[in-house]
Amino acid sequence: MPLDFTVLEDDRRRGAISSLGVRQHAALIGQARALGLPLLMRFADFNADAELSHAELPGLARELDRVASAAADADVVAALHVVRAALERAAHLGQPLVALAD
Repeated sequence: MPLDFTVLEDDRRRGAISSLGVRQHAALIGQARALGLPLLMRFADFNADAELSHAELPGLARELDRVASAAADADVVAALHVVRAALERAAHLGQPLVALAD
């Protein structure tokens, strides 16, 4: 079961969903841990929900850029695309980014 990144609508319904599989998640979190990236590490538990406020999204974007500059692994690159797509939706809508464990 994936970890779903989404933006919750005003009535707390899920909007569009971007999903990370276990392998992609592990690769991304491994990079985040190695680079000491605290916002990405908030998503470290694959089996727990997590949320970043709209105000934290620019910091998350910077952390994703740091991972991207060091990423060679295909799973990390794929994970970056998933999280970046969800981040861009959340930023555009002025909403928090939510990760929901299934």
